[in-house]
Amino acid sequence: MITIKKRPYLIAEAGVSHFGSFEKAKTLLKAAIDSESDAFKIQVFNTDTLFADDAKGWKDRLKDRVLSIDEIVKLSKLCDENNIDFIITPHDDYIFPHLKDIKIKALKIGSGEVGNLDFISRCFDFSDFVIFSTGLSSIDEIDKVVKIGQEKSKGCAILHCNTAYPTEDVDVNLSVIDEFIKRYPRNIIGYSDHTKDHFACIGAIMNGAKIIERHITLEKNIPNAQDWKVSSLPNELKDLRKQIDRAQVQIGNPKKIVTNSAKENIYWACKSPYLKKSVAQGDELKLEIISMKRPFTGTKIEDILILNKKVIFKKNLEKGTAVTEDNLDFN
Repeated sequence: MITIKKRPYLIAEAGVSHFGSFEKAKTLLKAAIDSESDAFKIQVFNTDTLFADDAKGWKDRLKDRVLSIDEIVKLSKLCDENNIDFIITPHDDYIFPHLKDIKIKALKIGSGEVGNLDFISRCFDFSDFVIFSTGLSSIDEIDKVVKIGQEKSKGCAILHCNTAYPTEDVDVNLSVIDEFIKRYPRNIIGYSDHTKDHFACIGAIMNGAKIIERHITLEKNIPNAQDWKVSSLPNELKDLRKQIDRAQVQIGNPKKIVTNSAKENIYWACKSPYLKKSVAQGDELKLEIISMKRPFTGTKIEDILILNKKVIFKKNLEKGTAVTEDNLDFN
């Protein structure tokens, strides 16, 4: 099961950007570790069982972009040794019999599994925690997945996303995150990003997302591939980590306070009452003879103009003098 700490939980989604190379997979993992990502994720499938017989083009395109079971086991051990969570997106049943040998923190259900409730139910059976992407799901369909998790007493995170590579700004719709937070109070809510840059990830944090999933890649402009269009290079992933951590700090808490750093600027930023003209001892303080000016002396207008009280000056004061409680009598 994943653990959400004070800062956002960042999933470095390698997907199939290793292109079947274990060495590239290790390099992608290193990028995730170096960026202080919380989790490293890959996608796992068998093209013969994932695609229909007449989808030969897709089979040919993806058949070499998979890792062997032994390599997946090794990756999980490397993640464990480096204190980074290992997550798998299964696109079919292929990996299930081998999960006993693989240390995972969660299974991720891709947006394409919408309506595939039997498969989703089995994902819950094989993992104590499931992360569900909702890019192609209606609210009713999400409700069904949440119910399965509740019935099995398993943890479930709900990720808002849009299944388009790349997703344009008009389709990001981050307001959904707030709706998810209200509708699913027992679930962790996050955001899976498919945009060209990191801007939406920052917005998601500001809207309350606790998980950010971002694709990663070692190169761009790759023929016959689409994930690179929505992926971060290793140095970009480091920058994303810093940005979402900063966003989380800036959120603060909903209680309105005057911070210590703000209080340091009261002297020059705030105003106090000053005399518009000279006064004599015994004169009455009236609003028309004072003007609010900087710097702040420690006295506010409400400190000296008190309802139903006659306030008089204790002594003669020159025009421009600060009016304070010390030079007044309150009758």
